[in-house]
Amino acid sequence: RQDTIPHVFGKDRRSLIERKIGRLFRGTTYTHAVAQGRETEGRRDDRLLLTALLNPALVQPWVDVLARHKVPLAGICSLPLLSANLLKRLGVKDDNVLLVTLQSASGLRQSFFRGGELRVSRLARMPRLGTVPFAEHVVGELDKLRRYLNSLRVMARESPLDIYILSQGEPLE
Repeated sequence: RQDTIPHVFGKDRRSLIERKIGRLFRGTTYTHAVAQGRETEGRRDDRLLLTALLNPALVQPWVDVLARHKVPLAGICSLPLLSANLLKRLGVKDDNVLLVTLQSASGLRQSFFRGGELRVSRLARMPRLGTVPFAEHVVGELDKLRRYLNSLRVMARESPLDIYILSQGEPLE
């Protein structure tokens, strides 16, 4: 979720971020805030991307095993957040970028970047390969995301959207 906070430092900043995260993402300890610059007008508030793992049960067994074996854990990072680094490594400089990846167990991950910053990431369910025309289903999901981006006003309706699809094997064919 995109949000803003007043431009403050230290404990005040941490407190504001913790309060916003606590209100948005109840029931999970796996949260993160990414500073994404400042507003250009008005008070010039700080822009934040607030993220969370909404189903902590997905990673808790792994965290428990690591703790039981006293293996230090530096952090848990989501793929959409790491994807910004991938786009840099690929040399992608387009303004509006949609990175699409097929997650074998969970579905179609669509991550939208504006100016190199992650703005929205959506996971769409995918039918089992071979049960429906795969390409048509993906195009339908991309159209849904495009309409969603327009409704959020994170991208102008007439702006080009550069789409990068990462896949392999049969789904790619």
